[in-house]
Amino acid sequence: MAQVKDGMHVDQVTRLIGVPDDVQPDRNGSADTVEVWRWGTDAPGGLGTLGTVHVRADRTVSWVRGGDGVPPDRAMFPEPELQRLLRIVDRVPSYDAPHDPRRLIEAVNALQALGRERALAVLREYLRVSSPLDDPGRGGSFLVMRTLFDVPAEPGYLPVMMVGSSSPPEPADLRTVPRFPIVIVDDVPLRITTCCVLGGHAQQPEAHLAYYEEAGVLRAAPLTPPADPAATIQRIAGAPDAAWLVAHGLDNPSGQALILRQGLLMVPRDPALENEPLRCTDDAGRALPLDACAPPIPR
Repeated sequence: MAQVKDGMHVDQVTRLIGVPDDVQPDRNGSADTVEVWRWGTDAPGGLGTLGTVHVRADRTVSWVRGGDGVPPDRAMFPEPELQRLLRIVDRVPSYDAPHDPRRLIEAVNALQALGRERALAVLREYLRVSSPLDDPGRGGSFLVMRTLFDVPAEPGYLPVMMVGSSSPPEPADLRTVPRFPIVIVDDVPLRITTCCVLGGHAQQPEAHLAYYEEAGVLRAAPLTPPADPAATIQRIAGAPDAAWLVAHGLDNPSGQALILRQGLLMVPRDPALENEPLRCTDDAGRALPLDACAPPIPR
């Protein structure tokens, strides 16, 4: 992958490293990319665990990911295990997408079990091979790091994510929400924001990885949500004026719905309904999008 360069014709690319495992149209509408070629994928549009090449309309390379830097030592991870871990990290939704606590718990616990150095190696490799132009999971890596590592005694909060203005905004005293926008309740990592209004370019997660490599302390235990996570969500967000919602600026229908939606994802569902949108029922018995009514979670 390090031999693939900007402007190279794709025929030369395939002679060097073989045909890609997956080819998809560019999903960001880039003026300089029409296709994204990935190596090391296990599903259409999945993470290119071995690298990614963006291709122009004239069949030349416009962007390469996975050729810079150094991958983990082979003695640290068998390749199939490393690819499995990279995909787990990639499945965590970005900070500006609907939040799924289950995916975040899965990633954090998989990395916590590795120990600090191996966990950092996985994160480093994920950011090395993933594409800022086409892999939204990179935004989720911010949340993984904020949940995986402890809050330092000084300054009492984790580095600020400079990715735009959120709703609600970050508190004036970050020590009150030290992992902002993540708040962990009964070992359920909830995101308390919708995001983001941005002028310019968002900060990249590599900047935060450098901090954790220097000073990060890995959480001592895995996340262990309660057997009845709905009870937790009912307690903190079952009423629109619940103290927890008020404390975090979420005491309105959309704020309540934001937390209820995340809580509902923690409740086991019929696998056949896994991809169905979450809905609620109004007083007339009509099924509505969750934001429209936000009732308490059934217990």
